[in-house]
This record gives sequence, structure tokens and C-alpha cells, in this order.
Amino acid sequence: MPKSTLFKLSLLIFICTISGNATAQCDSKVTPSDNSTLAYRSRGNRCEGFYRAKVAANVLRLVSVTLGEFRFNPTATEVIEVKTAGAEGTVRFRAEGIPNDLYYRLDCEFPAQSGFSWPVKDVLLKEPRTQDARNIGLLARVGQYYLPVQATGKSAVADASPQALVKLVCTTRVNKVIWRVSGQNDYVTLPGDSFPAGRNIIIRLPNSLKGKNTIEVKAKSADGTDWMNLEVPVQL
Repeated sequence: MPKSTLFKLSLLIFICTISGNATAQCDSKVTPSDNSTLAYRSRGNRCEGFYRAKVAANVLRLVSVTLGEFRFNPTATEVIEVKTAGAEGTVRFRAEGIPNDLYYRLDCEFPAQSGFSWPVKDVLLKEPRTQDARNIGLLARVGQYYLPVQATGKSAVADASPQALVKLVCTTRVNKVIWRVSGQNDYVTLPGDSFPAGRNIIIRLPNSLKGKNTIEVKAKSADGTDWMNLEVPVQL
């Protein structure tokens, strides 16, 4: 085989290996940062990077639904393997900064049965706060339902006893958070009497909860008597 043909074949195999079945789906509403190296843009099988800040309203928002904790090691060779279970079709996947002032995003789509490979060296490794998995929320969606994401770096230790975790943040301090599965009468009160703005609010769903459900969440603002409401449709 001629050397030129061999080179082209090797290059094609390399590109297919990196891209896999995932495709980049850049959000046109996201304004990339001014940093040309780390700005939000297409990076092969995903759109990833930092964006310009926007003034946020006082809201309670969903930032992550995972099966077990998200873990990876901040090393140049680390690759995060993202998987979902319990659904068919195309998964719309998003990763984002959890603290309100961490303006990081990743967007892509992939077939539910194939998963997605996410190298950390291009963006995550180049900003101190994105080197910490606790600062990154993961959301995978098929239709209207969120699927718990299983995501672990190849060199990290996976959660031995994974539980479905729903993570929320609020742009203001709240002093009470309650939740229930739609159709149930009683709410569960999360422990703690104060949840700082931008910090993880974690709901641990029982392992007995299966199928399609809606999680109803209420959070009471610390500066008033108003309650903020959020519904999270999940498929477990």
C-alpha cells in the first residue's frame, strides 16, 4: 500500500476514534468568551468552553442529574466516559459550571446506546475550578425526561454504590428546601436551615424509584416568604 494511502487511512481512523458517534451541538444563545483558546466553540465531537456572563434572575435551577458522583482526575491523559441507561434514541447532553460565576458549557448529542468520550485536556484542565468535578453539573435528556448520567474518568474510581442525585442551585440564599415525587402527599425536607447562593442543593432519590417520574421541588427564599418552584422530569 502506498505511503500516502496508508497515511490517509490512519488519519481517518484517528478522526473516527476521537469523534465516535457524538456530534457537537453549539447553542446559538451562548456568547463565547474573549479567550480564543478557551472560548465556547466546536471541538470535534462537542461544543465546549467558556462564555460571557449574563445577569441572572433570582431563580432555582437544575444543574445535574447523575447516577453516583461525577469523578475524574485532572491529568492530561484523562478521558471521561459518559453513559446513560434506560432509554433509546438521541441523548442531548450538557455539562455546565455549577457555581453561579463559573461560566463554562459543553453541549453535544449522542445515541443512548453508545455513550460519549470527553477529554479533559482541551478545556477542563486549563481552569483551576473546572478541574474539580464537584463544580461541574451534568444533564442528559431524551425528549422531556432527564436520564441519570454515569460519568467517570478512565483513571478515576467509580462510585461503588451509585444513587440517583439531582443537583440544584439558586441565585440567592434559601433557608428551606422540600421535595416530593409527583402524586405523593408528603414532602421530604432537606437537612440544613441555610443553602448559600450558588452552592449545590442535592436531592438523593431512593433506589426504589423507577420509571418516569416528576420531582417537585420548593425552595423558600431567605430574604422573604416567597417559595420558588421547580419540576424535574426524570426517567430512572
